[in-house]
Parts: sequence; C-alpha cells; structure tokens
Amino acid sequence: MCRRRVCSQNLGRSHLERAGISTYELRLGSVAHGLASFPWGGRREHREWPQADDAWLFVIRSKSVWSVPEPVSPAFTYRVTRYDPALRDGRGAFVPSTWTARSDIGRSFDGHVLTEDEYLRAEDAYVSSAMAFMHEAGVDRLTMVGVEDPAGHEEPGLTPSEGGTVAVGGDFEASCRAILRERFWCRLESATAGAYVHFGRDFYMYVGVPRLCPEAVALASSRGLSAEPLRSPYERA
Repeated sequence: MCRRRVCSQNLGRSHLERAGISTYELRLGSVAHGLASFPWGGRREHREWPQADDAWLFVIRSKSVWSVPEPVSPAFTYRVTRYDPALRDGRGAFVPSTWTARSDIGRSFDGHVLTEDEYLRAEDAYVSSAMAFMHEAGVDRLTMVGVEDPAGHEEPGLTPSEGGTVAVGGDFEASCRAILRERFWCRLESATAGAYVHFGRDFYMYVGVPRLCPEAVALASSRGLSAEPLRSPYERA
C-alpha cells in the first residue's frame, strides 16, 4: 500500500483534483491514535484536514490506492521590505520612525505626512516584485492557505477561500493588495512547486521560490525594496 507522511501539511481538495483524483476517501491514522475515516465526494465543500505529526495519509479511489506528490520546500527564500537593512539595530529592528500600514495614510512620521499616492507607490512595488519572483521561478498559480477574516474585503471578483487557487497574472495581484490592506489574511503557497508569498505585520513580505531569481531581486531593488536571504516565519515545520 502506498503511504506518504503528512508532516502537518494541509493539502486541500484542489491539490487532489490537480492530481486527477475527483472521487476519494481520506484515511488518517497512526499507531498512537488509531484510524479515522473522512469520506469526501468530489464536489463537496472543502473541509480542514486533521493535523498530526505522526499521522499517515491514505488516498483511496475505488479499489486503488493513489499517492499525492510530496510537498516541496522552497530552495531559496527572501524577506522583501521597504526598510533599508543598514538602518536596523543589533536585534534586526528598523530604527527610524516610519509608516507600516495603509491605515497610516494622513499621519506624520518624523515631520513627513504619508499620502495615499506614496502608499500606492509602495504597494505597487511589493505587488510587482512578488509577481516578478513568481514569473521568474516559473510558478503560475498558488493556493490560499490559512485564510483569516475574509468577510468585508472590497476587492471586486475576489473571494478568499481555504484551498482557493490564485492565478499569477490573474487574481494574484488583487489577493496581494487585499492582504497588504489588511482586508483578510492568508498564505499564498504552492506545495508542489516549492513556492510561497507570505505577508507579515508592518509591511513585511516573504518569498520562497524553487530557483534563484536575480532579475526579480534587481526589480525589487529598483522599486526601493530590499530582498534579503531570510526564511518566512510563517513556514510550516
């Protein structure tokens, strides 16, 4: 029987369907916790997968056993921000007083008032940089993972949902902007491609890609951003 370690990865229904599995039953079990069965129909609503460090995943279709491709970790990771690394203290904190969110528009920082135009230039820099990394890495779609607070967002045509697919060049841009504007939050990831785009507090962006992306790093720099070789704190163990 084929079996693969879950490793606490929350692989959604769309992951199975991309592997050609439309009707399936999930069995999650371990020596310690026994066996639990979670039957899903191919078109039923997505539900959260149980998480267990010592669990084994069995994907069964008819009388055959199917295996799901193992999640791939990004080979290269970056922290992308508008903060100059030279202005950080010994703990890595950015020293100067500056804005950190769209809600700061109209507020003064060291005598400078943040305008909407200035904010939008920074937002454009983040979004174009994220797209450049995905394009250069050959990643054409990501999945919404860990969606929080999706109600009340104002982006037309964008419906945040757990396991939802986001096309780079499509609703990827709208998703990034909505997350930066704190209308909802999620991790944008591709478990099979080894890629992600994560947004943290204070306008921090983390990018994981399967290959080096020197052109994307150069574009980010030209837009006033710094791309440092650091991993995302939102990566799952």
